[in-house]
Amino acid sequence: MKANIKGSVNLLSKNKPPNDDHGHGTHVAGIIGALDNEFVVVAGVTVVAAAGNSAFEALYFTPANCPDSLTVSAFVDLNGSAGGNGSVTINGVLEYEETFANSFSNYSDFCWDLNGDGQCTDADTLVVNLMALGVKIFSTLPTSPVTLNDPTGADKELNYDTLTGTSMATPHVAGAAALYLKANPLATPAQVRAALTTGGACPGGGTGGHITCPAPWPDDFDSAWKPLLDVAPPEVL
Repeated sequence: MKANIKGSVNLLSKNKPPNDDHGHGTHVAGIIGALDNEFVVVAGVTVVAAAGNSAFEALYFTPANCPDSLTVSAFVDLNGSAGGNGSVTINGVLEYEETFANSFSNYSDFCWDLNGDGQCTDADTLVVNLMALGVKIFSTLPTSPVTLNDPTGADKELNYDTLTGTSMATPHVAGAAALYLKANPLATPAQVRAALTTGGACPGGGTGGHITCPAPWPDDFDSAWKPLLDVAPPEVL
C-alpha cells in the first residue's frame, strides 16, 4: 500500500501529526489504496458517502442524503467471487452470501428528481446509488495500540484485521472512482456516478443503472434497485 500513499494530513488539528488514534480511518484508507496483490462537489470533487449502519431509511442521515454525493450501502460477499453459499451472523442476524446486508446497512426508497419531471429516471439519482462489499473486509490497522485493536476496545489485531459496515463498502467505491478519474481526468462527479452505476452488476447477471436492473438483490429492503459495484467493465478501468 505504501506505493499508493502520496501524503497525509490531520484534518482535526493542523498542529498534530496525521496519526490515527482510533483505527477506523486506517482501515478505510487501506481499502481505497490497497495494492493489487494476494493479501465537496461544486469544486469538481467526487464525494463518496456511507449510507450508514442503522438498518434504516438513509434519507434521514447526512451526508448519505446529499443529492450530489455518491452514497453506498453494504453487500455480503464472503469469498470475493460469484456463486458462494456461505453465511455469517451479524448483530444476531444471519446474513447470507451475495445478499444485501440487512442486519445493519441503511437503504432508501427515495430518488432525487434532478430534472423536475416528476419521475425517477436515469437522469436523476437515488439517495443510495450503489452497493459494495461491506462485511468482514480485511484491511490495514495501525501498528500501535489504538481504540480498535485495544483489548478493552474492539480487540482487533495490529497491522491487519477485518471490519464490517458501510464504512467498509464506501472506500471500495472511492477507489473505483479514483480509477475512473485516472482514466478520465476531466470527468465531472455526475459522470463518475453514472459510469459506476451503469457499469454495476445487476441481480441475475448483466449490468445496468438503477432503472435497468431487472430485480432487487435478495434481502434488500427498498424498491430502488441499486447495482453492485463492479470494477471489471472497461468504463471503470
